[in-house]
Order: sequence, then C-alpha cells, then structure tokens
Amino acid sequence: MLNKQIEAKVERAFSKAVPDVWEGVLSECGCQQKGQVIFMEQRKKHKWIARIAGVAAALALVAVGVFGFRTYEAEYKVESTVSLDVNPSIEIRANRGERVLKVLALNEEGSRVIGSMKLEGSDLEVAVNALIGSMLRNGYISDVANSILVSVDHADPEKSAALQAKLASEIDALLKTDTFSGAVLSQSVHVDKDLASLAEQHGITAGKAQLIRRIVEQNPRYTFEQLVPLTVNELNLISEAGGTKLNEVVSTGTASAKSYIGEDAVKTVVLARAGLAESELKKYEVEWELDSHKHGLVYEVEFEDADYEYEYLVDAADGQILKQEKEPVARPHPADFIEPQAAKDAALTHAGLQEEEIRGYRYELENKNDRSVYEIEFYSNGYEYDYDVDAYTAEVLYHSKEAEPEMEHTEDREPVTRPHPADFIEPQAAKTAALTHAGLQEEEIRGYRYELENKNDRSVYEIEFYSNGYEYDYDVDAYTAEVLYHSKEAEPEMEHTEDREPVTRPAPAELIGKQAAKDAALIHAGVKESEVRGLQWELDEEDGRWVYQVEFRIGQTEYEYEIDAQNGGVLTAQKEKAD
Repeated sequence: MLNKQIEAKVERAFSKAVPDVWEGVLSECGCQQKGQVIFMEQRKKHKWIARIAGVAAALALVAVGVFGFRTYEAEYKVESTVSLDVNPSIEIRANRGERVLKVLALNEEGSRVIGSMKLEGSDLEVAVNALIGSMLRNGYISDVANSILVSVDHADPEKSAALQAKLASEIDALLKTDTFSGAVLSQSVHVDKDLASLAEQHGITAGKAQLIRRIVEQNPRYTFEQLVPLTVNELNLISEAGGTKLNEVVSTGTASAKSYIGEDAVKTVVLARAGLAESELKKYEVEWELDSHKHGLVYEVEFEDADYEYEYLVDAADGQILKQEKEPVARPHPADFIEPQAAKDAALTHAGLQEEEIRGYRYELENKNDRSVYEIEFYSNGYEYDYDVDAYTAEVLYHSKEAEPEMEHTEDREPVTRPHPADFIEPQAAKTAALTHAGLQEEEIRGYRYELENKNDRSVYEIEFYSNGYEYDYDVDAYTAEVLYHSKEAEPEMEHTEDREPVTRPAPAELIGKQAAKDAALIHAGVKESEVRGLQWELDEEDGRWVYQVEFRIGQTEYEYEIDAQNGGVLTAQKEKAD
C-alpha cells in the first residue's frame, strides 16, 4: 500500500513540477525532518522503508530534471537569431516560442535605436516593430536612405525561411509610409566558422558579413574590407548596379538615391567638362562605383563621340570630377574596307561554290561587337548559307548552312569555335602579366582593379593601377595572358590620393554659380542674354583655380570669357569673327 502511494506522488511530480515531493515522501516514511532523512528508532525493523524512500527520491529528482530541461529548452534556449542592419546594427535572440531573450546593439547607432526600451520577454514581432519605429523616429530610415537588411539564423532551414518571409513582409508593410517606401533585403544565414570570424573581426552582424561576401562574389573588383564601412542603402545601390541579382537574397523595393546628385546632373557635369552636346554622343553609360580613396560612392561614366572615348569618375554627393580620361577611338577608316566582291569571294571559297551555282545573293555592311563585317546570304542546291566576313581582312568570322524552309532535312549551324569561359586564366595570372610588363612588384602599386570585358570579339582583363605618380592601364588576353594594350601616364589631378596631401579647393557651395558667371560676361560685353545665341558655359579648373568658361555669339562675332568662379571677376575676354 505504501509503495503505491509513493508512486502516485512521483507521477504527480512529473505533471506538477513536484514542489513538495521531499516533504510528502518523508511524511509517508515517518521521518523526523525535511531534507535530512532520519529514521525512527526501529531502524533495523524498517530498512525496507529506507530503500523505498531512496527510490522515490531518485525518481523525484529525475522528474524535476526532465521537467527543468524541457522548461529550459522552451523558455531560455536561443532558437533563432534575427539581425537588423541599416547603419544601426541590432541582434535579437529569441526562444522556440519567438519570445525575445536578448537584444544587443552592435554599434553606437544601434544603442540609440534601442534607447531605454526593455524588449526582453516580448514577442519577436512586437520587438521588431518597436525597433523599426525607433529607426524611423531617429531618421535612420528615411526617403534618402530607405534600405534595411533582415537576416535570420535558425538551425531548421524551413523554419528559417518561414521566419525570414514573415519578418520581411511585416517590415515592408511598416515602411510603406505617406512619404516614401522602403527597400527590404532579407536572407537566411548559417553562421559557419569563416563568417563568424569575419563578423567578429569587423564588428558587424553575421547577416551584414554574409551580404558583403555575396556582393564580393558577384563583383570581384571590390574587397570585403572596402564594403564594410558602407551603409545597407549604399550596399543595396552597389548590388543593384548593372542589374546584378544576389544569390539567396530576397529584395523588395528600390534603394533610394536621393542623397546623391542623380544621373541627369552627372551627365550635365561631364558633358560640360568635355565640351560636348548630348547629340554628339555615340555611346553613353553610367553606373555606381566605389571610390577606394574616399570609401564612398561615385558615378563611373563612359561615353564616346565620333573621335574620342571618355571616362569620368564623379563624386556622387557633390558632383566634383575626381578623375577624367580621354583617348582617341581606335577605329579603322571606312576607306580601308575591302570591296564587297572580295567579301563575296571569301564566302564562296569557304562554301566551295562558284558564283554561277548560287542564287538570291545579298549583303549588308554591319557593326557587330564593335567590329565591321559584311553580312552575306545566298542559296544553293536547296540550302541557305549565312556568312559574316570581316570588312577589313576578309576573314570568315561566322558561317552556317541550313536546309531551305521548304526542305524536310536540316543541317546544324556551324559557328566558329571559340574558347570557353572555363578556359580563362585566373585574374591573378593577368595581374602578374601586367606587373611583369611594367617592371613592378605587387607591393609597389595601389588602387588595383580589373574587369573582364569583350573587346573586338576578344575576352580581355582590363587592368588599372597606380605607382610612383603614374597611372597604368593594361588589356591582358583572358586566355593567353598576352599583353594586348598598355599605357602609362602621369596620374591625373584629384582631390585626394593615398600618397598625397588633399588639395584644398572651394566647395561648390562657395562658387558664384553659372548664372552669375554668365551675367558677368554679358555685362562686360554690354549685351543682354536675349540678344545673344549659342550661350554655353562650363566649370573648369586651371592651375588650382575654379573658372567658368562662357561662350556666346552676336551676329558673326564669337565671344569667349573666363570668369573667376569665386568672385565673379573677368579673367580673360576674347572676341573674334566666326568662320
């Protein structure tokens, strides 16, 4: 009877956390005090009672242990880690029931966002809502910097993906305001040893470390260290450049560029510096780039007119030109084209046909991959032939032979065999080729960058670096490491470099502005703006001094002025009869 009563108490211990097991067991056994088992005087007679009490105590301890472990697992063990990165970086640790266990600020901005809020014990979604609200109130998320990164680390991939989607959707809805919409990047994170090391080394969340690692994988010209100081909005802008899609990162919305001067303003700046009208452009491209000197964003602008190729780096914040290059366009002259008959003969010889054996012959002169070719088409013996023949060398670049549409049999096209990208040399091999040609060691250079490009239907590594006051540019064959092109010229004047003291120049806000410069020139000439035509201006730098160059025409007379950009003084004035 006694044994059954003890067993019943043990069962109750499993279901009710057993707060009084010891007291009940001692009472049943006739013991004198709790916590120390002292048996009655008839010790020998009741030895079996001690044994039963021992068993009961052991079972009670097991019950308490199991219950405690399960309670710990459910209430106190970290099941998922969620990080929020804007520039503030915050890490939230939650249990199995998505209750917040800990909220950590990983930088000073994160501490400001958390402030005096006590979020431990609250629901995870409630905590995320509160933190997003604080970021909005403190101006960390706004119409000029609207991007946020949400990263979820959970051992179960399915639960991680579900929590990632839920939180991203919640945050996306929160950031749809009356004045702007947010750009939400979300991802699941599995923190391996390398990722944990990177995050710890740079003092960032594992989520931001993983995003940066993915950007570097897609854009090898960047390094991890270069991207660490950037905000999530800046990282989002870089990742969007060129339509790049990051692996396993879900993106909604578009990163704001409102804190930058914008692509239209950039075009105005570079065309004014080049002295070109938009109608003169043959090609124009602009994309975001990271300036390794400033650790900030710049616009990289490339364009061509009939004679020159231009490349500019423009500060995205204030429109200052940081670098400019101008090179003649290397294009063969049309006068050097072979005759159409020579192209026709090349195609017929390749096909093994005589002119009298063909019909429907036609050709067109086209530009393909920046290469002038004769596109040739003709028919013979039930087949259609297509050829691309180089317009300068008569080389057959492409050919195909197919059954005419009404014929039942077909024959596969036979494109010219070209090396596969898998056969590319490693970027380091291209770098070594360029440095060997330049007679330099790796430790002697700075600002190194490269891009894999296609030039004249040939894959090349475009390489650029600086050393001892010179800028080096190389094109290295991506298959053979042959140096195809190289140049060395004095490094252009820039506002700052790694090796020189910054040049002190007036900020744009200190300049008089284009209208004041135009007015100064018109007053000097004694005319009104309505009386002139062809009025043009450009901001330039001459001998460390900012100057507005102003030009206009009155009748058959052309006027050219240089106006001091700081005080409006007329530096030079010329007029001459127009041609």
